[in-house]
Amino acid sequence: MKPGNLSEFKDTVLKNRAMLTARQLEAADFALNHPNDLAFNSLTEISKLSGIATAMFVRLAQALEFKGFSEMQKIFREPLIEKSTPSYSERIRHCQGEEHLSDPNNGGALIDSFARANKISLDYLRENSEDLELDKAIDLILAAPSISILGLRRSFPLATYLSYALYRFKIANTLITGLAGFAEDQLDLMQAGDLLIVMSFPPYAEATVEFCAKARAAGVRILAITDDPLGIIAHEAEQIIEVHDAVLHGFRSLTASMCIVQSLAIGIGYRKRLNGEEILLDEIDC
Repeated sequence: MKPGNLSEFKDTVLKNRAMLTARQLEAADFALNHPNDLAFNSLTEISKLSGIATAMFVRLAQALEFKGFSEMQKIFREPLIEKSTPSYSERIRHCQGEEHLSDPNNGGALIDSFARANKISLDYLRENSEDLELDKAIDLILAAPSISILGLRRSFPLATYLSYALYRFKIANTLITGLAGFAEDQLDLMQAGDLLIVMSFPPYAEATVEFCAKARAAGVRILAITDDPLGIIAHEAEQIIEVHDAVLHGFRSLTASMCIVQSLAIGIGYRKRLNGEEILLDEIDC
């Protein structure tokens, strides 16, 4: 069970979420999102940065069958000694993208602040694109007897766009909006083996959490697009597409998330064309 590298660490934590406490999961989440901080700081400094007690990191290490925290820290340190690759959280923090504005009353400064942070989101997405298993997500969508799409509040634009794009590729789907109180009825129509595509980011909409739990209990497969692979939405999912968007002054940019949605749509188009369907991609107009 003991992980031998960062990739195995993430996989092990995801597979064993049920055996870890909530605080241990918080420690694991910090470690995955701040690998440089975990690799090069003392346990006391890590605790100050994360706001998580040192004991939680020790207990996390023991739960994953390491002899202690130092042994766990080595798998974060070794790959970074040769080449330091900051995580998304570290990059956005270092560029001051979440807080810095040269002049809040200057429209150009606002655009510059958002553009710099969004560029980091897209750069990070490109560097980690091979780990997202987009082909697997396309397989889930094309194999599903019925597809529902859920994205509430600030995730609603993503859900709406994906629903529209799937229709353009002649894939029927149901967009769960909650309008007129029909969300529960739409969910009740889903059957075992159907697919629910959910986009959600902390803090989660309460309705999203409830819908995902009910869908999973009904045997519905879930494809989650989120930035929290250890969160409750991911816990219910068969596949997770992890994507990080800049959050500036309370606004989630959705730039990287929309790139994922567009890539899913065009990937489906190419797959359908490869399977012999006559699809003129340049005329889809998504």
